[in-house]
Amino acid sequence: MTAETIVLTGVGAYLLLMIVIGAMAGKQVSSTKDFIIAGGKLSLSFATFALLAAWYGAATVMGAAGAAYTKGFLGVIADPFGSSMTLVLAGLLYVRLLRRAGYQTSVDYYEARYGRGTGILAALAMVVVYVGWCGSQVVALGFILNFLTGVDKTQATVLGAIVVLVYTSMGGMVSAAWNDFLHMVVLLGGLIVCGAVFAFSTDFFSALSAVPASHFHVWPRDAGLKEWVWYVESWCALGLGNMPGQDLLQRSFSAKDERVAQNSAYLAGLLYFTFSMIPVLIGIAGSVMLPGLAEPEIVVLELMKRSLSPALLALLVGALVSGITSAASSAVLAGSSLAGKNLVRAFKPDASDAVVLRANRIAVPVVGIIALLAALRFQTIYQLMIGSFSVMLALLFASFHAGLYWPRANRTGAIGSIVAGALVYGIGPQLADQPWDLWACAIGGVVLVVLSLLTGKSDPPRPLRDAEGRVLEYRDRLGVLGSGA
Repeated sequence: MTAETIVLTGVGAYLLLMIVIGAMAGKQVSSTKDFIIAGGKLSLSFATFALLAAWYGAATVMGAAGAAYTKGFLGVIADPFGSSMTLVLAGLLYVRLLRRAGYQTSVDYYEARYGRGTGILAALAMVVVYVGWCGSQVVALGFILNFLTGVDKTQATVLGAIVVLVYTSMGGMVSAAWNDFLHMVVLLGGLIVCGAVFAFSTDFFSALSAVPASHFHVWPRDAGLKEWVWYVESWCALGLGNMPGQDLLQRSFSAKDERVAQNSAYLAGLLYFTFSMIPVLIGIAGSVMLPGLAEPEIVVLELMKRSLSPALLALLVGALVSGITSAASSAVLAGSSLAGKNLVRAFKPDASDAVVLRANRIAVPVVGIIALLAALRFQTIYQLMIGSFSVMLALLFASFHAGLYWPRANRTGAIGSIVAGALVYGIGPQLADQPWDLWACAIGGVVLVVLSLLTGKSDPPRPLRDAEGRVLEYRDRLGVLGSGA
């Protein structure tokens, strides 16, 4: 049996197992709350792995390794450094209060704090983000299978997308949580085994020692103002841009209580950073082991293909498929939850729970098919990812944070902030080479403060209310370790 046959057989069986798990999980779904947040019942282990699964995708395995190959640690500040910071900050500043509110989507928060119109704007912005994010994952799946086995890239992309859509539409967050748990066991185990075998059977350590010291710098040296501004943007694009995201908050809302939501964010951040360093360090060593690669993103795949046995290569592919399908599922579930719940309710406020649940099931393939078409159109990972999460930094972070930490923020200020952020982010790149997502966030924040102060009497700020309409208490909002549920 050839290496390609072993890999394809293993991947095929694994994809089939995902669908079986999705079908079993679907039997537990009887309401919108079950579909979107698994009934709010996830234990610490399931909530942690669900968060980790949403983070660990193509950008980590291929994108970060390629960036590290070219620029070292300074090339991966956004991910995994900034992405790990997102989870830590979410656990510290946001998820306790938001889990207490009993929301199902991040747009529920926007509607409760700023009104339905603001919620629609936030939902539209996020759906665009998750279409691009999901598309980038299925592109990566097709790329990996094509590179390692020679199977047609388009066929692999379509097959991966179909499997993700089928099991996600069956059970929503319940299906995603079960599959995420399995995926993360396979992913972490596969990375440990394959990484260890690779490191000790090649000249990995000597290659690392031969890498220039500049590859291990985590801040710029002898840099001017422009370089420092871009450096700050690297931390903020994902570090803050991910914060209002449905994929993050959906898993926090799914936790069984505030303490689980808080601690799962911390644990997922620690695990994500630790295991993200495996492809990052391989990418750095690869700059010595395989110098001059025309496509740095393939460095991990190229090195592993040359050094692992067919069985270990199959394990590696299983690990990569696990991470990528989980990230794709989280993206499509996030986008479909916003479309199926918040946008449907915006146009039909009296829709029953059964109608909203049906809309969510329908939204999964709709969002997924749009993402697949984008994936087939661009066929590159970074073309689909560039700017995706920067959109949320530019348009949403200022109003998201202000709504929780500045009581005078009002609807006029929030809408003005979103519109100003969109204008700056849309027009700025045509004028100059600047980190316009960062400037858009800053300008949006200023606009929010100014408009909120000017219109405070005509548009009084709304108190933050929970999902039942009760004014939310701000006690114990910080995720301090040891805090009670």
